[in-house]
Amino acid sequence: MKKTKMRKICWLIVIIIIASLKDVSATDLAGLIDLSKQHPEILKVRERLTAQKAKIEKVQVIPDPMIGVGLGKTEGMTEGSLMFQQAFPYPGKLSLMGEKEKRQLKMLETELSAITLEKIAQTKKDYYELFWVNKSIEITNRTKEHLKHIEGIANAMYATGMIPQTDILRIQTEISMQTERLIMLEAKKEQASYHLLWFSTGISPEKDTIPIDMPAELTLLESREYAELQRIALENSPMLKMVEYQTQMGEKEVELAKKEFKPDFVSQAELMISGNWSVRLGIMYPLYKDKKQKNALLEIEANLSATKKEYEQKKLELLLMLKESHLMAKSTLTNLNLYKTAIIPQLNLTYTSALSNYKTGKIDFLMMFDTIMRLQEGELRYYELLTEYGKAMAEIERLTGGGL
Repeated sequence: MKKTKMRKICWLIVIIIIASLKDVSATDLAGLIDLSKQHPEILKVRERLTAQKAKIEKVQVIPDPMIGVGLGKTEGMTEGSLMFQQAFPYPGKLSLMGEKEKRQLKMLETELSAITLEKIAQTKKDYYELFWVNKSIEITNRTKEHLKHIEGIANAMYATGMIPQTDILRIQTEISMQTERLIMLEAKKEQASYHLLWFSTGISPEKDTIPIDMPAELTLLESREYAELQRIALENSPMLKMVEYQTQMGEKEVELAKKEFKPDFVSQAELMISGNWSVRLGIMYPLYKDKKQKNALLEIEANLSATKKEYEQKKLELLLMLKESHLMAKSTLTNLNLYKTAIIPQLNLTYTSALSNYKTGKIDFLMMFDTIMRLQEGELRYYELLTEYGKAMAEIERLTGGGL
């Protein structure tokens, strides 16, 4: 019995050790987006939301009562008393304070949505940037292999006296330059990875680095017509909704400021040790309302007017950014299709033809070299455009409130 139990414990220990030795699975874009939703900035707003929910109930409660004891002397007799006093705000004040704080809660909820969309968009942009760097490394390695292949052909041609040694030295120099480019790209890849993990997703630098899964190609949504994007943005944009809720909160503040011209009530009850008692009812009259309450109302109304004007300004800013992103996406997509269907295939055909002609000596090294460099530039430009299109779509998604 004891041997069986020990065997089970040993197997359990082995399983735990094996599990701990496994590599951490790579995280794709969807996983990185999930991580970005736990960004410290988002968690901070969530805590503010929790505090605001507690505040809504708190502001709608009447003030705490005042309880006191007294000692007095009347007609030669010393007598103690117990006193209770309670203030009651003018009817409607507490409910208005609650409505005002509810609008503040809506503002915070919208702010949370805006920050979440911002972090998702930033994560996507950084992910696409890292994708472009990876593709640049891949293309540069392929160019280097092309040059090495040409070097082998050139050595054979040099041995037969078909080309001068200068051509071989030029090829070797360009191979070294491509190696230098790879070194810089590897550094840029590491920089982009840390920016994606630390800045966009908010992962602490103290934690182990998470491997990032990169696809062979990006699959991106096609942009919609601007009129449809504008409609979605005006309906869903957190940028505008925040100003709307701020306006509603300002309107409640105006109503509350007008209530401040009304008196609050105070009730007081006093019980003597002798059994005598008294009850009083008073008001807290706004005696200096022309200087205090009136100016407070003017201040709040002015702030409300400014907020209403801010809505129009934010609307213009939103539509301008949306228009710019839409034009960027539209033009980039057109160029992408041009590179995919025409330029890249043409460059590949040109390279194949040039390689055959170089082997037979029909073209010199400079023409061959120019063909290789043009192919590299074309492939790099294609993936640069793909990255720009992805970033533009990520920005459109943020501006439309994630309504795509």
